[in-house]
Amino acid sequence: MLNIMKLYRQKGSHRIILGIFLLICIFIFFMVINKEEKGRMIDIFKKECVIESIDDIDICKAKNQYVKVRFDDAYNTTYAYFEGDKELAEYVDLDLEGYSLIALVNKSLADKILNQEQFYITGYLTEFVDVHKEALNQIKNYYKDELFEGEYSQEEIEILFLNTQIMEYDSSKIMYYILWIVLLGVGGIGIYQIICGIRILTSPKMTKWYQKQEDAIEAFNGAIDIKYQNKRVIITDFYIIENSFIHIKMEKLEDICWIYEKKTKQYGVTVNRSWIICFKNGVSMILPIKIDIDPYISKNTLKGYTKENIDMYRKIVKEFKGKNAQ
Repeated sequence: MLNIMKLYRQKGSHRIILGIFLLICIFIFFMVINKEEKGRMIDIFKKECVIESIDDIDICKAKNQYVKVRFDDAYNTTYAYFEGDKELAEYVDLDLEGYSLIALVNKSLADKILNQEQFYITGYLTEFVDVHKEALNQIKNYYKDELFEGEYSQEEIEILFLNTQIMEYDSSKIMYYILWIVLLGVGGIGIYQIICGIRILTSPKMTKWYQKQEDAIEAFNGAIDIKYQNKRVIITDFYIIENSFIHIKMEKLEDICWIYEKKTKQYGVTVNRSWIICFKNGVSMILPIKIDIDPYISKNTLKGYTKENIDMYRKIVKEFKGKNAQ
């Protein structure tokens, strides 16, 4: 005996499980990314911290990594940041109370700063790592051997440079805003699934699905002759049911008007074959290729994926929707 309402309530439970799973996933993802990026995902919503002195650097590290640095003088380090042969940004020396604060800025902004057209930059605080740490060492050597021509010792040069870097180039703010949109979107989907699941479990007859399928559901109250059944598909005398994790599609067999085979290929090799069943109301289902579909369809059913069948199917759907709109 096929209990369609029991099957429908099962989808309600599945929706709640899916919703909780999505919420847990985005929470874990957020915690991992925020920890990896040292809290910058949260800092983007805070007001930028202003740096005008050396003491402000430590204050801003505790308050917000996104900062606005104001300075009076800036110097050309002669070093740039490359990817391959392309120059993407330049290292600029910002004078902060006589100390060197190195900022990585895009080339156009570097020109403005060095031409004394702009006396501030916005970006985020970070440490020197990888290629940037190597660049800092090269800049120090340049200052010691060429700019100051040996006037200062290595120890004095080390003291001159601050161990904090300002990153203006490739600022992560836009990326984090996009991540927040994605996280909130997925979270919204999770909450929606939970709400739908609770509604299906508590008031299934109030859902749009039940109201749309009420006549078909009533037909399942009697004795049903199941012609074919697996985990994904159930075929009875008059209906075909697609049983997915959170959805149930029920359509009349007599409404099938087009069928064709779909092949999924990877690297030129067919890895999956399935039937695409199209109904006159515009709904489609995917069935396993192993099902012998011929006994369940009319002789007038369109077969094969051709331009003529596509045009004919669109015409059938348009006529059907036109009749039901009246």
